[in-house]
Amino acid sequence: MPDSYPEPALLSELPASDSSLSATSLPLQSLAQVAGTDVVAEHVANSLASAGWCVLEGLGFDPVHLTALQQEVVALHEAGALAPAAIGRGPGQKLAAEIRNDRTAWLDGQSAAQAALFKRFSEIQQFLNRSLYLGLTHFEAHFAAFEPGGFYRAHRDSFQGKASRLVSLVLYLNERWQPETGGELRIYDAEGAVAAEVVPVLGRTAVFLSEDVLHEVCPSTRLRYSIACWFRADVSDNLLLLR
Repeated sequence: MPDSYPEPALLSELPASDSSLSATSLPLQSLAQVAGTDVVAEHVANSLASAGWCVLEGLGFDPVHLTALQQEVVALHEAGALAPAAIGRGPGQKLAAEIRNDRTAWLDGQSAAQAALFKRFSEIQQFLNRSLYLGLTHFEAHFAAFEPGGFYRAHRDSFQGKASRLVSLVLYLNERWQPETGGELRIYDAEGAVAAEVVPVLGRTAVFLSEDVLHEVCPSTRLRYSIACWFRADVSDNLLLLR
């Protein structure tokens, strides 16, 4: 069973670093606008190495599959099949609605849309290993739904030095989302300043270093859906996650 998120980190706990970005330093890119996957891979690798994060449009996810994934999470939500998300792990795992109040369900790769998504995640894992020598062994992913007003306070996705979650990826599943709706992914730089606010529109993808990048989910005025994926370098006891 995958472990859950760590306790949120304080801004003051961020490691000192000389790398920082403004929200406009990295343009959004589409696979349709570049020469191929290797160009996107190089962009992602360079951005992770220099700033710790990047945001792209699409990242090669098929619009048909995106729509199917959106339909899956909506159906799960309407059926009451999403569970309240916890923080911590092991004996310390707990619900803490004052920190996060989303609901989640783990992906298993069994549907056609999930299988296609897992294939793409596997390709991403391979180019991250090839470009950054991370030694990633597998990934895990879940659907997430935030009700109107839902949030997740500032946190990192992995415990420092645990070599578990190394790279985080968030794929958004929201059509016709307007900036004034809220629900941004707010990314902080190493000094604790806001580096970017990512509007969660359908197909937009944020990629960042799990141990280093402090981030939070801001409240929105409508239901907000996404898929979160973590690329890991530890041993998995779930063969469905091995790629």
